[in-house]
Amino acid sequence: MTEKILNFELTVHSQLRRWERIIDKATLYKILPFVKVDRSHKKVVVATPGYFQSKGLQPKKNQSLVIVLKAHRIITFFWCDDPNYLFEQKDKQTFQWLYV
Repeated sequence: MTEKILNFELTVHSQLRRWERIIDKATLYKILPFVKVDRSHKKVVVATPGYFQSKGLQPKKNQSLVIVLKAHRIITFFWCDDPNYLFEQKDKQTFQWLYV
């Protein structure tokens, strides 16, 4: 059975990783409404610690949350100390930064 959060579908991989990486639904419900979906490319969304604090959430150890998605399917997500390394990837992708 496919799990959905708002209008985003979670892949099996992302469902398993959500538990392993301690990313709760409340966090996703506060972030996903601000994600602009691009249907043609892979998209990487980075929510910074400042963004979490502005929404009344506590980031995990002052880390950014990186969400990888394509259209309305969340491929994976993970916590990251310094997401700048993502710009070195060779895949065609677009970025969206959520920050304050």
